Amino acid sequence: MSASAAATARAASEQQYESERRKFDAGQSTFFFVLERQTALATARGNELRAQVELNKAIAELQRATGSALAVNRISVRKTDGVVKLSLDDAGPADIDKEPMLRSAAR
Repeated sequence: MSASAAATARAASEQQYESERRKFDAGQSTFFFVLERQTALATARGNELRAQVELNKAIAELQRATGSALAVNRISVRKTDGVVKLSLDDAGPADIDKEPMLRSAAR
């Protein structure tokens, strides 16, 4: 499942849970149905997290395969006095267009 589909499913589960809870508060539902919606919401949240992790892993793998991981994350490699040192540039993560990576990762 894609990260955006998982986020949409989680949002729908949140709405269903809140709706069921309101129905319960109004005396039109049972505690059992509220718990069912709550369980579905917890599952949807887990699925969303899993999808985000998989997306991040795919992006990292793409960066590794293309040799761009250091540049994208603004990490410099310098050799000083015979010692290799890694340093983070002050600007923070590079502003890159992630769309091409996302399309490649989805394949």
